[in-house]
Amino acid sequence: MSYYRKKVYDSHNGDSKLNARTGQVVEVLRELTDREADIADVGRMFHVRFADGFETDAFEDELEVHDGVKTIVDEHHSFQVVDKVPLGYVIWNIGNNMADGYLPLCQVGGPDGCQVNPDTLKAVKCDGAQTILDAATCAGTPRAMRRFLSKHQNAEPGSYNDRCVQRIKAALPYLDKLGWT
Repeated sequence: MSYYRKKVYDSHNGDSKLNARTGQVVEVLRELTDREADIADVGRMFHVRFADGFETDAFEDELEVHDGVKTIVDEHHSFQVVDKVPLGYVIWNIGNNMADGYLPLCQVGGPDGCQVNPDTLKAVKCDGAQTILDAATCAGTPRAMRRFLSKHQNAEPGSYNDRCVQRIKAALPYLDKLGWT
């Protein structure tokens, strides 16, 4: 597994200076070398950056996403972790800006139906979250993705619509596992 991505930090209440940062999203910048940490004694360690720019070193187990995580916090938003996709939510296409293994969800509204409600953000833990996010650039729900597939099934190879068809085909099995149709 590549660690050079977004993770959720969890101090396990073992570092009084960092306990308040549990649940925050970090970007793993690099793995520490044997010269920087006693890897044989403590295991793998990583240099991480929090959304506010603070950098520190973290043990591997502090970067694992635990089932007990109930809130994910990044620089600007807070996501309530849920077990299933709530009614009325769509995939919030925020690219690589979410912790690995979590799919960001939002409610939309406003005059054009595209304003995200930042007070009701959710995240669901799932396999293939980044694959789903890649497909969300084309359509934000499984229903919309299936409509896109039926409309563009004969898209010209190499075209934007063809690339979307391929992304959606890759994402739908993961969405089906979530029970979101």
